[in-house]
Amino acid sequence: MGIIIKQSIRSTIITYLGIAIGTVNVLWLYPKYFTPEQIGILRLLQDIPFLLSLFVRLGASNIIDRYFSYYRNDEMQHNGFLFIILLYPLLGYLIFLSGFFLFQEYWQSLYTEKSALFTGYMIFIVPLTFFMMYADIFEAYLRAYYQTFFSNFLKEVVLRIFVTVIVIGFAVKLLNFNSTILFYSLAYGALLLIMVLYIRKQKILFLTPNAAFFKNEKTKEIISFLLYIIPGAAGGIIAQKIDTLMIGAISGKNANEGLENVAVYSLAYFIGSVIEVPRKAITQISLPLLAKAFKENDQDAINVLYKKNSLIQFLSGVFIFGLIWLNVDDLFLFIPNSDVYRSGKYVILLIGVSKLFDMSTSINNEMIQFSQYFRFNLIAVILLGVVTIIMNLIFIPLYSIMGAALALVLTLFVYNIVKTIFIYSKMGMIPFSKEMIPALILACGILLVPLIIPFTCSSWQYALFIIPIKSLLFGLLFIFIVRLFKMSPEMNSLMDGALDYVRTCLKK
Repeated sequence: MGIIIKQSIRSTIITYLGIAIGTVNVLWLYPKYFTPEQIGILRLLQDIPFLLSLFVRLGASNIIDRYFSYYRNDEMQHNGFLFIILLYPLLGYLIFLSGFFLFQEYWQSLYTEKSALFTGYMIFIVPLTFFMMYADIFEAYLRAYYQTFFSNFLKEVVLRIFVTVIVIGFAVKLLNFNSTILFYSLAYGALLLIMVLYIRKQKILFLTPNAAFFKNEKTKEIISFLLYIIPGAAGGIIAQKIDTLMIGAISGKNANEGLENVAVYSLAYFIGSVIEVPRKAITQISLPLLAKAFKENDQDAINVLYKKNSLIQFLSGVFIFGLIWLNVDDLFLFIPNSDVYRSGKYVILLIGVSKLFDMSTSINNEMIQFSQYFRFNLIAVILLGVVTIIMNLIFIPLYSIMGAALALVLTLFVYNIVKTIFIYSKMGMIPFSKEMIPALILACGILLVPLIIPFTCSSWQYALFIIPIKSLLFGLLFIFIVRLFKMSPEMNSLMDGALDYVRTCLKK
């Protein structure tokens, strides 16, 4: 498990670099140069095409992940696999285009009352959905070649740099808002083009059709697989970012207050979601070990991975959440027009709590996926989608953005409890170990820190000096507590390695 932590840390470096750039964009450039309504438009133009792209690709990326190895043959150009996988999602995209233009007035009516300005930009959903769909498919293709760095670098860093340049162009009046949206859309197109050129340079862009694809014994299995994966993708679409869409459509009291609510919620969500970055890296590194354990039916290894992932993910999340919550009031000092966005403070709290609970339940989704009970994930995801919609319909009209955050907490709680109970009933395993008790006490203590020490800065200049000091003291206290109670041998080993490295550098 120690090697998982080390590899996870390395793999998160590029993600955190992207987050650093994104932080400048979301917390400073956006609020400084865009109105809340304009930020809401940008957010909707990111979320709606993203969700649509997951549907219109019709499981193409999942097919690559699961079946590419059965067709892989560089000399035979993979028997036409890539050609079919790129051609097949066009069916989903054409269905989307038909629905978009035939019912365009209806889609616009959803936002006319609360987010009227957005309706003038809905046409950009069409190219953005196309760009995001194929970028995701090519990313899966590179992943099949074990080349994840370049696509992650493009998505996490390059795209955000493009956005930074576009916002600066708007700030210096080279672009108006209409042309900003145009270039924003073209940035995603440029990302897709760069990815295709990279694949071509690697000499793996095989676009020649080949009838041998249909003769492969796995082709029929792919069709039955799609009958399982497409409904699951629909549930996932509803669950992932429906809150943003529903805030824009049903919150607010006037024509554009919904867009302002989207802006505030999006900023708060961005801050809160930083907590789960280690979870993605740890899970990604754990998957090969989990797959091997299931293949060998090594129940002990599965149980160890289940529990240790829970503890390590939770502790890493608690640490990041502690840094955020300790400094949350001071962070708003760096945000232009911060009075508008301060209403999102407790949205950050609720989102952070939801992410911590999600991390504490470990790799439950992956365990079900690798087991003989993988079909249950379809039921679970559909349940997630239904519960998400119901919760948002209940709480957003009552509590606006706080309602959306509360809906997220309750939805993830129900979703993860159901999966945890299912795994226990079928495999006799739970993610929680005895070490989780002090970890949970530590998490509760962190929530109380701002109440015990209600110290906030009066200006951003002062905060620039105080935040690093508070963060350093918190980090040292966190490390001391984790080591004192021996919560995680793996994290202790990592800390020891870091200290040895520092000592070596100082001696030199």
